[in-house]
Amino acid sequence: MSDWLLLLSPLLLFVIFVLWLLIQQRRVALPRDPTLDPDLGHYPGLVAMLGIFNDRSGQPWKLANLKAALEEKSPDWGAVLAHAEHSNLQPLLEAVRHHDRDGELRHLWLISTLDLKKPDGNEIQGSHALAPLVERIIQHVCSQHVAVYREDKELIVAPDDVTPTYRALTYIYGVEAPRVGLHPYQIIADITGARATMTAGMILACAPRGFPLQYTSTLADPATKEENDRPQPQRLQIDTYGLLRHALQAVDQRLDHEHLE
Repeated sequence: MSDWLLLLSPLLLFVIFVLWLLIQQRRVALPRDPTLDPDLGHYPGLVAMLGIFNDRSGQPWKLANLKAALEEKSPDWGAVLAHAEHSNLQPLLEAVRHHDRDGELRHLWLISTLDLKKPDGNEIQGSHALAPLVERIIQHVCSQHVAVYREDKELIVAPDDVTPTYRALTYIYGVEAPRVGLHPYQIIADITGARATMTAGMILACAPRGFPLQYTSTLADPATKEENDRPQPQRLQIDTYGLLRHALQAVDQRLDHEHLE
């Protein structure tokens, strides 16, 4: 009898271990909280979103003023940059400057918005009209030429829907990245600067695949309303595998629940 027990003991231990693993897999472990990491590297590719131009300076410019200033034969770059850096363009400019260090940044995709029709029939001009002006400013502030992509129809999206921005990112990673010789992990997407629906579309396109994301602090701290000295790009760390594991386990539990019903 004791000989049988000796023979069965390893088998029993193995069965117990397998059962323990199965029980652990059935538990829905929550993913780690997202965090912001200031230790952000420099990427050769950047994706940014454009909102409608909003100058917050003491004597604010409208889009027409910015356009007229840039159409001058010799633009007053001091005035242009002063207004751009006191507008919602400041986080984008700081993100570009960050990745342009040592000439690392080579490709920039700008996602802008279509004109939006209001219920009364009037239209709000989308940020697609701002995109060529931003390109001109970026070429001025960068240490070397950066290829800016903004005209493809896939990059001009409806601002009030998640799906078009999601598709724009899928287009960038699936079509544009191979075309310019970049791997998706060499491109970082900045979630700052546009509507919440567009931010959601960007996160949904990037986070499940583990593609790099960043957030650039705005001109004013959203909590204290105090001005920041300079916006700071930070890496948005998301527990990709934890999210996927949590989602799959939740689906598995739901399927089991439906089977029991």
